[in-house]
Amino acid sequence: MQPSGRSRATDRGCFHTDCKAMKPYIDIVDSIKASSMAKFDGLL
Repeated sequence: MQPSGRSRATDRGCFHTDCKAMKPYIDIVDSIKASSMAKFDGLL
């Protein structure tokens, strides 16, 4: 499976009902993680 920039739960293909219910929260955490990592872009 190719990395898609998603969290580990979705990269593993965990698409049962619990993972589907968590998708909105996973998306929020992914966006927070991306914005937090962007703070370091100027330091390199």
